[in-house]
Amino acid sequence: MSEDFQSIRWGLNKYVIKLTSENGFLYAGYPRFMELFGRDSIISAIELFYIHPDILKNTLMVLAGNQGRIYNTGTGEEPGKILHELAGPEAFRYNPSKEKWVKPSVPLYYSIDSTPLFVLACELYIEKTNDAGFLDYIRKHMERAVSWMIEKSGKTGFLTYNTGENGDKLATQGWLDGAWSVYGKRHGDTALIEVQGYFYQSMKQYNELFPENPLKSAIEKRINFLEGNINRYFWLEDEKYYSPAVFFTENGMEKINTITSSAGHLLLTGLIDGSRKTAIVKRLFENDISTPFGIRTVSSLSDYFDPYKYQAGSIWPQDNWLILQGLKHNGFKKEAKVLRDYILNAIETIREPYEYYSVDLNNNMINMDQLEIPPCMPQAWSTGAFMDILDDKF
Repeated sequence: MSEDFQSIRWGLNKYVIKLTSENGFLYAGYPRFMELFGRDSIISAIELFYIHPDILKNTLMVLAGNQGRIYNTGTGEEPGKILHELAGPEAFRYNPSKEKWVKPSVPLYYSIDSTPLFVLACELYIEKTNDAGFLDYIRKHMERAVSWMIEKSGKTGFLTYNTGENGDKLATQGWLDGAWSVYGKRHGDTALIEVQGYFYQSMKQYNELFPENPLKSAIEKRINFLEGNINRYFWLEDEKYYSPAVFFTENGMEKINTITSSAGHLLLTGLIDGSRKTAIVKRLFENDISTPFGIRTVSSLSDYFDPYKYQAGSIWPQDNWLILQGLKHNGFKKEAKVLRDYILNAIETIREPYEYYSVDLNNNMINMDQLEIPPCMPQAWSTGAFMDILDDKF
């Protein structure tokens, strides 16, 4: 590692300390997101698991303690569901202009992916640590989460949320929850492509971890459905790629016909076969979505593309980190090295773990103050992504 990168790496470690809460989980970001997020805190903890395994354990324990118990349409709470956001007093102290629907110390459950990610993270921690005490505590929470996923997927077979559940608070209950141009003004039960991958992998690994569990048969039905239908519903034949989302309504099905980075998360799962994975990789490295600084959230060929917007063409470090892990997991060594080099270019250029960054159509980095929403810095899952990439010797 060069002396320059060593200096950046040292700064990242200081940000981890800055973002670590009293309960040992990582706040999502400073100063705008000094709060617990389900998705963000889980992914940040997974990124840093190789050097800070206790952060993942602490994150899962806190999330389990706030797991949904009742049905509450006002907060999105459902029995077994893992929260999206819990803002304590510090969140409002650092960000007094927070959204009006976020209330101090009230858990909100507006995410469809926090729950499968919770189960996957529990499985990872158990597999890598053999922590029997943690397993004894967490197993009942994992079972409740799996039961929620089985129930929530009962209508379509996919893990979905209904657009009415958000009340127009977020563009989607997935990680691209600010991509209004892509997901907004649509209705129905929504199946996000990356979420189906998380759902599938968490259920498959649950049955492997607990082969005699009482949910085994129901899990196998969901696994078989996903394997048999993911291509039928999501595959875009003309693009040789997957749609980011499918919407089920009384009038039928609507599919978003655009290219986003989210399908790249499927590379971390066993849901799709090798030929489809090869097709995903090929498409991700086309010039409309791949840049010398990383993979865009949305293809520049899309009508929704705007590199100045929050999630309509910008580049997100954790998104690229997840894709990178998928490339490595599947043996795409050449492409993994290329993507790592792209992210190293970004780290060398911006030097700090910004929430996101962006480049124009000429692949020039756009000034942060020109972006639609100023990126938060430091952002926890950017910090974790950059640290892991700098430490990875390939």
